[in-house]
Formats: sequence, structure tokens, C-alpha cells
Amino acid sequence: MKCPKCHKEVERGSLYCPNCLTEIPWVKEYDSVETQLEKKRQTMEAEQETGKLTQLGERLRVNKKRILFFTVLGAVFIGSFCYRQLHTFSALYTKAEKYYGRGAYDRAMRAVEEALEKEPGNLSANLLFASLLKQEGDAESAILVLQPMVKEYPDSVEAASMLVEYLAAEHRTGEIRIFLKNVINPEILDACRDYICEKPSLSIESGIYTSPQTLELFADYDKIYYTLDDSMPNQNSTLYAGPIAIGEGTTKLNAFGINKNNISSDILSAEYVIVLKSPDKPKITPEAGIYRKKTKIKIEVPDGCRAYYAFDNENPTTASTEYKTPVNLPQGSHTFYAILVAPNGKKSPVASCEYYLEY
Repeated sequence: MKCPKCHKEVERGSLYCPNCLTEIPWVKEYDSVETQLEKKRQTMEAEQETGKLTQLGERLRVNKKRILFFTVLGAVFIGSFCYRQLHTFSALYTKAEKYYGRGAYDRAMRAVEEALEKEPGNLSANLLFASLLKQEGDAESAILVLQPMVKEYPDSVEAASMLVEYLAAEHRTGEIRIFLKNVINPEILDACRDYICEKPSLSIESGIYTSPQTLELFADYDKIYYTLDDSMPNQNSTLYAGPIAIGEGTTKLNAFGINKNNISSDILSAEYVIVLKSPDKPKITPEAGIYRKKTKIKIEVPDGCRAYYAFDNENPTTASTEYKTPVNLPQGSHTFYAILVAPNGKKSPVASCEYYLEY
């Protein structure tokens, strides 16, 4: 405050002016115009600062919201990405394999089913699925899974081997035989060789023969069943136990084998026609006629044949006298009859000579 007389500044609270000792009347000061303008300026500046702070706060609040939004959005994106990565076919199939290896078959089944929803035709996943079905005791469903796989992947040794194994477990041996007949991949055939049953082989081929034959059957398994009357053999037919004698006439053989896995072979068929040749009638010496001295009758016997003879009996048989050495011609009038019998049992026509011996 200033002294009202000398206008010197007086400290607040002083009762007298230190310059002129004039009593100081302490009353409320009124701001001058300058003071009011200054205060207004200060107020405006303060308001501006406050406004700036408010705007900054608003901006900070907006930025916080944005940060929160983008944070949440990033978390959702990362979570979605991680979920997708964990639920790709590869991840699901790997999980199924791990569970299967640990014996957690229920979890493995759920994982492989999810994997197959991603890639229904994947070979590896379908093979694992079939294995799990078989593990559950549902071999029939496992076979239904494998059948389209062997068609779609004809060179898959694993798929073919599994199918054959599961069919064998269900005793569907006929289907195994049909399936393997249509396989041309040597690796598959080698892998499934225990389930392949080849036809038996023969010691003599079909054909026409002029002597009785002895037939043998060969195979790398023990059970061969056969018939000789052209009927189809089965397991109630004759079990092969040794060489089969094939005699005169027509013999129609049908045979098949069964290996250790109860797989049957295709039918082996063969036909044998045995035509036994009869020997020519024997040659007798001397010629028919009248003789005056002792005479011996001879029969020319070919190698392998036997000769039988009789006097005055026009039908000699194998029950007649067998010719060994020349025969003495008896006195009187006689007819000599003879036949030959070949090794095949066929008889020759009868040969005869009329003799008259008189001393």
C-alpha cells in the first residue's frame, strides 16, 4: 500500500508512513485497470492451461481406449492364430499319433477324427483311423475305411497289408484271394506272400497217352484236395496223399490247395486220355501144314509182352498156358492158338495155325 500523502510504499501492517509519519488508513484496495487486465490475462492463461490439460487428458483417455482396443484386438488375433495353428491337420494328426503311441486311444480317436475333417482323403490319417477302429474291436468298420484307400492308393504297401491282415482276422479268405489276384505291385505281393496260395503243379501235363500214367501233385503247402470225375473239389474231397494212378480212358482232374493261413488256391484242372494200344497178333512158326517128324512151335514175343497159348481152344486168355520156350507139336491134327498181352494189359488178336503130325 502507498502513503496517501507522500505516496511512498508502506509495508503491510505499518500504522504510519516511515517517510512522512502520516497515519496509514488500512482499507480494502481496489485493483487498478492494469491490475484487472493483468489478472484477466493470468486467468485466461490459467484457463488456457487448464483447457490444454483437459484436452491432453481427453487425448490420453482416447489413447488409452485405443491402446486397450488394439491390445484386445491383438490378443484375439494371437489367440485365433494359435488356435488355428493347434487345429491344423498336421497338428491334429501329430497329436493323434502321440496319443496312439501312449495307448490313449480315446484321445487319439478324437484327434484323428478332427484331422480327417480337415483332409478326409489323407492316407496316413485313414490308416491310423482304421488301426484305432480295429483296436476298439470294430474290424468291419476298419475294413470299410481301408477298401477305398487301396483303390485310391494302389501302390501303398501299408494300406494293402493292413486290409489283407484285417480280412484274414475276419476269416474273409475268399476276398483276400480275389484282392491279391488283381494286385500287380511286386512289393505288395511280397509283403502279402503268406496270404497268397498258388495252384498246385503237376508231374505230367494234360494230354493223350498210350500207356497208364502216374500223376503227382506238388505245392509248398500240405493240403491239396482233388477229384477225378470233373466235379469241383472242396474240403470234403479226396486229400492228396501220394501218386495217383491214371488208367485207360478219360480222367478229368480238378484240384486246389489250402495254405497255413487258410487261403485257398484257384482250381487246377487237367485232362488225361489214356489210349492203350493193342499189340499185333503174334507170329507163329512153323507155318500150318502136315509134318512127319517132331516139330517145335515158336511164338515171336516182342519186348515187354507176354504170350499165352492153347491147343484146340480158339479163345486163349491170360489164364491159359504162358509161353516160355518152344512148344512140342503133339501127334494128330491140332489147331494152335496164341495171343500177346502188352504191358498196358491190352491183348492182341488171336493167331492160329492148323497142324497135322504123323510119324
